[in-house]
Amino acid sequence: MGYKEGHGLGKDEEGITTPLLVKKTDGRSGVILAGELNTNKPKTSESCVLQMTNIVGPGEVDDLLQEEIEIECKKFGRVLKCIVYEEKRPGTPDNEAVKIFVKFSNHNEAKKGFDVMNGRFFGGRKVMANYFDESRFESNSFQ
Repeated sequence: MGYKEGHGLGKDEEGITTPLLVKKTDGRSGVILAGELNTNKPKTSESCVLQMTNIVGPGEVDDLLQEEIEIECKKFGRVLKCIVYEEKRPGTPDNEAVKIFVKFSNHNEAKKGFDVMNGRFFGGRKVMANYFDESRFESNSFQ
């Protein structure tokens, strides 16, 4: 988590998208101007897509990972699509370098997956799961 350019602050990225600004009113005082709110973002908590991180680290993706995740997630419902995305930008933390996206056929299935996978240990790593915006998933906007 934390600030990422173009994303709102907060768990569901619904917060401000621009930093707070100070406007000087005289030599010793000023007024804080609020940043813009991210009002266009759909509620991701209603999404059918889960994003999971910290399942493996950078460079640890193998040919079987996607299949293993699909098999595991089918326990929660019908998996429509599973994508393993490895972040290539320098400075990305190890626990966020590999993102796994799973699209379920409905939100209830995604919720079951979230409830089981979030906080679960996989290969000695604590999995972090979040709902992910469906339109970003469909447009392959994984950053």
